[in-house]
Amino acid sequence: MASGGGILRNEVGGWIRAFIRKIGITTSFVVELWALRDGLSMCVDMRILALEVELDAKVVADLMNNTTSLNADFAAIVADCRQLLSQIPLVKVSHCYREANRCVDALARLGCTTSLNVMF
Repeated sequence: MASGGGILRNEVGGWIRAFIRKIGITTSFVVELWALRDGLSMCVDMRILALEVELDAKVVADLMNNTTSLNADFAAIVADCRQLLSQIPLVKVSHCYREANRCVDALARLGCTTSLNVMF
C-alpha cells in the first residue's frame, strides 16, 4: 500500500500547508509523481509566483528538469506536472536526500492509515 505527501513552506521554512494522498498499490516512482502533482496543484491554486520544489526521488527531479525526456508509461501524469510547473513564473526543481525530507516521509506514511484519498 502506497501513499504520498508534501509540505509547502514559506521562504524561512515556516509551515504553510501540507497534504497526504492514499494511492494504493504502486511503485515509489508513481507515488512521487502523484505527490508532486498534488503539491503543484496546491501552489497553482494559491497563485504562488516563486517556488522551490525539493524531491527525494532524483529520477523525478531529473524528469521535471529535462523536458525532452518522457516515460511513455506515465506520460499523462508527467505532462500534468510539467503543465502545472509552467503556470508558476519562477520554479526550481531539485533533488534532496530523504534524510532532509523526514517530515514529508512521515506524512506519506500517515496517508496509508487514513480512509480519505486526499487530505489537506
